[in-house]
Amino acid sequence: MNSFEKNYYVWAKERVDAELDSNFALIRSFQTSVGNRFLGTLLTLPQSEMQSTWKSLLKRFHTAGAVALGEPMSSTDHMATKEYDALCALSFAVVEPGFEPKAPFRKHQLQALACEVIESRLKTRAETLGGKLVRFVSSHRNCMVHTFLDAGSRNYQLCYWHDVLASNGSLIGERLSFLECLGIGSQTFWDHSVSDAEQSITNSLVDAVELFMRFCDSQWVD
Repeated sequence: MNSFEKNYYVWAKERVDAELDSNFALIRSFQTSVGNRFLGTLLTLPQSEMQSTWKSLLKRFHTAGAVALGEPMSSTDHMATKEYDALCALSFAVVEPGFEPKAPFRKHQLQALACEVIESRLKTRAETLGGKLVRFVSSHRNCMVHTFLDAGSRNYQLCYWHDVLASNGSLIGERLSFLECLGIGSQTFWDHSVSDAEQSITNSLVDAVELFMRFCDSQWVD
């Protein structure tokens, strides 16, 4: 295990606490079906179980980091994630007002807008890798981050993730994203058209990217 995995897990726990304190502000603003399904499931739980269940989900996605901090998955964690998965399956169709499952995808417009905002706010240029895959490269304290925006899949409008390389060029973090960080889903993607929401979704996406960049600039990466 590399130290990045441990530090990333510590940071993920901080982000979970921030979402709880803000009534899930950033998750709600992302307007993803996966995020909405997560909220639709978590909010059915008693208040006393909500945070503990989320922390169990977090351990499932950050196994190595949790073990390094002496917080391995326990039998209670396994039971909590199993019960969550069963509840989540029942709420598979839960989406919030504004989603249009049958609407034409606006993937290229969403990607173009995201590129424009990232270039403006993060002062980095987009690089087209072929097809509909775009990459941004940024240097940080002890690492380099490659941020990808993919609009080439038939299964979603847009998907984003980060790959993190150590100063020696080795890969220390792969396909990291906001919902992955929070233990909600293995990817962060938009698979529905959302009425008149491209700008707000883009702003939320870039907010999450900026949070991750600040993490990479901090003492957590060594």
